[in-house]
Amino acid sequence: MAYGALAVVLAAGQGKRMHSRLPKVLHPVGGVPMVLRVLSAARAAGLDAAAVVVGHGGQEVSDLVARQALGPVSLVWQSQQNGTGHAVACALEAAGCDLPRDAVVLPGDAPLLAPDEIAGLLADHRASGAAATLLTAHMDDPHGYGRILRDERNRVAAIVEERDATQEQRRIREINTLVGCYRTAELRGALARCRPLNAQGEIYLTDVVALLVAQGQLVGARCAPDPQAVLGVNDRQALAEAEAALRLRTLTRLMARGVTVVDPAGTWVDESVDIGPDCTLFPGTHLEGGCRLEPGCRVGPDAHLRDCRLGAGAAVRGVRLRGVVVAAGCRVGPGADVALGRD
Repeated sequence: MAYGALAVVLAAGQGKRMHSRLPKVLHPVGGVPMVLRVLSAARAAGLDAAAVVVGHGGQEVSDLVARQALGPVSLVWQSQQNGTGHAVACALEAAGCDLPRDAVVLPGDAPLLAPDEIAGLLADHRASGAAATLLTAHMDDPHGYGRILRDERNRVAAIVEERDATQEQRRIREINTLVGCYRTAELRGALARCRPLNAQGEIYLTDVVALLVAQGQLVGARCAPDPQAVLGVNDRQALAEAEAALRLRTLTRLMARGVTVVDPAGTWVDESVDIGPDCTLFPGTHLEGGCRLEPGCRVGPDAHLRDCRLGAGAAVRGVRLRGVVVAAGCRVGPGADVALGRD
């Protein structure tokens, strides 16, 4: 197992604020369900094994994860959602004695979390010799998030959830992202001592920090430079913000490779789309799935393509095409609406 660490992906929550029949972690961002993005980031970071904790909508989540074959992934059922600490304890119990040295806990609703951030957190954790290392962020408006409490030497002392925080503690701007690395032996022992003495009546993973500190263990922290890239999606507004951030990230990458995007705010391109240099995307362009554009193509205004291939120099505008191949140099539109194969 790479790095001797296990990714524990928390995907059992109800996501009540989404007001959806679809489990929260299955909502797509950039065309990919959030939990699959988290698993892909963990694998790209070098974590070859993962345990996905499922509960609410667990069969749907399990079926999707099983179909994707994203490396060695075990599915762990949390029959009763008794908090994040209970979820992690379920994953450790399912692993039995075959536990690696470290566990990397990842929320299943953090679609923008980058592999480099996960790998950097694990590297910091190993270098410091800490029992736990948290990924934190500083926010101008920390409302709704657990706060990082530090001692007089500026060391991490505890995490307090907002529901349980004092007014003074709520003014702290450093927040807990729920991403963290833990030595599994210490984590398992601390979880066994956690009690649901909080406003929610749940076993909080965050309570592990104070228990480790009380034992004289070191708890470290790595502050993420971009808070938006490490936070979870809790409601539809946050989902839209994640979509916008990912879209800009994708378009920025394409522009760096020689693609002209006339209006980034009015252009939508899935990460899976392959676009050659000297292509131009006009406002209202929407490219999904397995689209591939050879160099010099012109797409839009107002073109919606899914799983299409455009030859070099092709131009389409005012069209809706699915599964269509446009030969090099050809012009299509406006008004064309063509679907080949499954629509």
